[in-house]
Amino acid sequence: LCKIVATFEDQCVAQALDPEAGTPGFGWAIARNSRMAKEQALSNCRDTAGPTRQDKCVVGPKDLWCDGSAK
Repeated sequence: LCKIVATFEDQCVAQALDPEAGTPGFGWAIARNSRMAKEQALSNCRDTAGPTRQDKCVVGPKDLWCDGSAK
């Protein structure tokens, strides 16, 4: 069921999630730099996490990738 939903060049992509098993919080984002990608991914995670789990969303150390000139 996997499919490509976006590609990026000279940008960063981040994923954020609620690390507790069985929780729905997940978000991702592509942006021109790592700070913006992290912020947008966290916001998207909070939107799906539910009111009691929004503060649990995190971007882990292996959940951010930058390409080309993006930092």
